[in-house]
Amino acid sequence: MFRLLRPNRTLGQTSTSSSLRVVRRYLVSISLVIVVSSSLAFRAGTASAAFTPMPFDRESLAVGVLPMATHQTEPIAGFATGTAIVEWSNIPDVPLSEIDDETLWLARCIFSETKDPEEMELVGWVVRNRVETRYRGQSTYKGVILDPFQFSAFNPTTPTLFFYSALPAGADLPGWRDALRIAYIVKTDDGRRRPFSIQTRHFYSELSMVGRRHPVWASGLQPVSPHKGFSIDDRRFRFYEGIS
Repeated sequence: MFRLLRPNRTLGQTSTSSSLRVVRRYLVSISLVIVVSSSLAFRAGTASAAFTPMPFDRESLAVGVLPMATHQTEPIAGFATGTAIVEWSNIPDVPLSEIDDETLWLARCIFSETKDPEEMELVGWVVRNRVETRYRGQSTYKGVILDPFQFSAFNPTTPTLFFYSALPAGADLPGWRDALRIAYIVKTDDGRRRPFSIQTRHFYSELSMVGRRHPVWASGLQPVSPHKGFSIDDRRFRFYEGIS
């Protein structure tokens, strides 16, 4: 503990008092950092504990709920090729044990772009298309997403980079469970649910554009429409194929 000296009017004692004030400010700052860190750790712990998935059975999902590539050879009833899943509330949560690192990165990306499930699914397929075509030399979901200046939330200079890159699977945020389920479905699908061609690897939102209506690469190009079942406001998302 520091013993606080009563300041006098002399130069030496005034200097000592100033030094002590600096030390006290430093100690207060350290205490605040410790309190904030402890609070964040507690919130992270409770968020993880709060994530209690619904019952999840691979075999039952394979025949009627989730179109999973590893469990199907024929199209699933109710999930026609290229159609959107409208009732996401009917699909059970995917347990955290099923969320590998690549699925988590895909969930982070689609969650950063939109909180609407239908839009999440389309963005997820754009990311998967980039992975499967090794766009810009990237062949993993993490590599595609962190490729500089491709997805705005993960740009090297954006303040959102740390938040989304560190988002844990057990986070308790509105829309996050949808993002996990959608990422899992898109990543494990056998490709028959792909809503547009595999060369569809770009999109943008007119609402997020600053100073212009569209990016340079979209000049003179016509957006593609997803297959039936999707209802997208083109002011929010426009998708493009064949861009190198």
